[in-house]
Amino acid sequence: TQCLANKFSVAGPKKTFTTACSASAQAIGHANRAIQRGEIDLAIVGGADSIVGEILMLGFCLLGVMSQHNDSPQQAGKPFDRKRDGFVIGEGAAILILESKSHAKARAARPFATICGYGESENAFRITDLPEDGAGAIAAMRSALQDSRLTGCDIGAINTHGTGTEPNDRIEAQAIAQVIGNEATVTANKANFGHLIAAAGAIECATSVMMIKDCLVPPIANFEQSDCTPLNYRKTTAPLDSSAHVLSNSFGFGGTNASLVIGPCDEADR
Repeated sequence: TQCLANKFSVAGPKKTFTTACSASAQAIGHANRAIQRGEIDLAIVGGADSIVGEILMLGFCLLGVMSQHNDSPQQAGKPFDRKRDGFVIGEGAAILILESKSHAKARAARPFATICGYGESENAFRITDLPEDGAGAIAAMRSALQDSRLTGCDIGAINTHGTGTEPNDRIEAQAIAQVIGNEATVTANKANFGHLIAAAGAIECATSVMMIKDCLVPPIANFEQSDCTPLNYRKTTAPLDSSAHVLSNSFGFGGTNASLVIGPCDEADR
């Protein structure tokens, strides 16, 4: 963050979130609220992580969350599929520019999408597991919908946390069904990018923005058949209504849950 501040002469408030897999989604949510409150006009926000090393990889293996499909790594990640057995670690980064409508207009910027709502919660449970009732995930999603003044009917697709571990996918699917309904259209990105941990929320938010921009829902890579709560799990690319919103979930190690609602811009802003 200091390098970015120096490079672009950013002198406003600076915050770093260390809540594992939900960190960059939290950063986006809090930056957006600061813009809504009029505290700032623009934020450089996102996440980066570099965790492919012997000690960290050993830790994830001991937790039992890594896929064992080592002979076919491109097919290893299988979010929500009945043959899932964990995730593949990835490394990367994603940065978004958030700004107020007036600031964007002043510099003739053409926004791709709007952050409409944000919700977060704490599981108060075990370090790496969701509680079986999915209460924390449900609370984060409902809070994001309330913040955006929308209902489940306004959500055209959910970009899930979708780790590809047995309990997390199962519990997230149950939570989505309770908040959005069993007709919810579901996709997941971690089979494409790997699990980027602190950067996961940012790259999945960026993917959700492109879903809004292109009016498309990408498929879940390697998905064939689910044993989770019945939802509309995408095996192929699907159209997304131009007025629909996307809900992006990030549920972190340590129990912090973050959900973002991303929607289309007004026609006048495009």
